[in-house]
Amino acid sequence: MTNTFEHHYSDIRQILASFPEDTFTHVLAKVLPKNANDKNQIYWSADFNMLGSLFGFRFGDRGPVTSNKKGGANKGRSIPEAVFEQFSWITEDGRAVPAPRVKMLIYAQYPEMRLSGFKTETNEIPASLSVSFTKENPEAKRIMILGRTYTGGAAAMIVIPQGDLEKQILATPGFMGSRVVRLLHEQHRNINDLRDRLKQAAGQWMPGVRRTRDDTTIPFNGTQVCGYTLEDALEIIPNADKNGDYMGIELKAHTAKKLTLMTTEPDMGLYAKNFADFMTTYGYEKSGAWRWTGIHKEGMRSERSGLTLRIMGYNRNQPISGQLIAGELYIGLFDSEENLAAGWSMERILGGWDAKHNETVYVKATRKNTENPELLNSGHKYEVRFDNEVLWCRGTNPERLLNAILDHVIIIDPAPKYDPANPGNNKRRTQWRVNDIHKAVPSLYENYEHTDLFS
Repeated sequence: MTNTFEHHYSDIRQILASFPEDTFTHVLAKVLPKNANDKNQIYWSADFNMLGSLFGFRFGDRGPVTSNKKGGANKGRSIPEAVFEQFSWITEDGRAVPAPRVKMLIYAQYPEMRLSGFKTETNEIPASLSVSFTKENPEAKRIMILGRTYTGGAAAMIVIPQGDLEKQILATPGFMGSRVVRLLHEQHRNINDLRDRLKQAAGQWMPGVRRTRDDTTIPFNGTQVCGYTLEDALEIIPNADKNGDYMGIELKAHTAKKLTLMTTEPDMGLYAKNFADFMTTYGYEKSGAWRWTGIHKEGMRSERSGLTLRIMGYNRNQPISGQLIAGELYIGLFDSEENLAAGWSMERILGGWDAKHNETVYVKATRKNTENPELLNSGHKYEVRFDNEVLWCRGTNPERLLNAILDHVIIIDPAPKYDPANPGNNKRRTQWRVNDIHKAVPSLYENYEHTDLFS
């Protein structure tokens, strides 16, 4: 069966009917130019953050620039690409057909963000995106609709506008200030759902537990007891994936102002090439095992490790979209001889601080040793209590991450271990931390508020 992906609509409400509110947070629209097709790609925006902070991507390197435009100054530089983790085309009869290779190409030299790779898993593309269609129908109107799910997935359709639909769409607000990408709908009904669930969990002592993958609650006595207990209270099965904890919202339970934002590991330097050599070179030995610790702030040599944290190839006074050049933009830890001890590529940076962090709720927790005999007898060591006031944050991007590192709002506070005699004790844990989350949020997020769950 050949699928038909074109939709013939005359009203925005017909479009929105295919993007129900219980699944989608955003519905965007873009009127396509005459030459937009699978070969020429589809120009979407000059700002990487428009899609980069909204959708889940797998970042990689497409290969070198071959164009001689702009005097060939960028020829040979790598073109970063971001493959949608989830992308589907919606057929005329309402079915979603996965397209696993749809990607955003990042041309930093212009800058431009273009979409390509539109084939579905059945090797089809919307007919109106083919080269033959654009040649045979140069005056045909086409509108691309792109919906964002709660977990950062994408669903799209091509609309052949009827009546004054194009005029209706052009009258809607520009998305993130764009003159060509329109916002047809935005809503976050998951906020109220999550607020109600957090309210039910707040203000009471509960045993420290963890929910297993088979949806069973068991005692948990490790250092992550607060986070696991919160997930269990909200009926979340831990999965440690990139889609957020509750309908795309990341939850962070914390017992102190200082907390870990992420534990993204290096993919460059000696750390990535030979972990054992890195630990014995830059770490210290204690009781037969090697450890690497110390506070690492941008531009300052760590007294503990002797390494200096630097951001390379980045100018905070210029938009990041024009600086996304693979191999040139990266974060590095350098020794006194300028050797790269550990580093994070641009792709690792973008993948580590992405759509998962775009909306985060920080929940203050208190932990105590339980004195309840029944809990002790059933294997529980701790009880946990969550505050009724939470910190709700939305709107971040890699640019904010890099600027926060430059301002020493974010530091690297590592805690890996290398035990040559007992490899099972080895661990890699590079902690990206803030000393005070309440002081850090203005740097990290566009919008934030302290929310009393009971008010």
